[in-house]
Amino acid sequence: GHSRLDIGDLISQGWSKFHSRFKENRLKRKAEGEERTRALRDAERSRKEVEQSVRAQVNREIRQGKHMSLTFSSIKELIAERVRMRMVKSRRYTSRLSPS
Repeated sequence: GHSRLDIGDLISQGWSKFHSRFKENRLKRKAEGEERTRALRDAERSRKEVEQSVRAQVNREIRQGKHMSLTFSSIKELIAERVRMRMVKSRRYTSRLSPS
């Protein structure tokens, strides 16, 4: 089998795992908070305004190099899905929204 690690290596591995999990959870909580803030801002906006905002966001992501493998139709689907989710979140899951 493997040789035993000394206590210093074990402590270092433990702290590194702890730190990486903490950082991962913090980034997840930050993203959720940003989504909630965006939903509060979107509450007053119409669907068309939300769609314009999503299109601008997707355009920024494409310029940054994300979504390079997507086709035009799949980008349209991505935009439609993001608009739908932002409308649902901005209305706090209470109003009925059409699926399209």
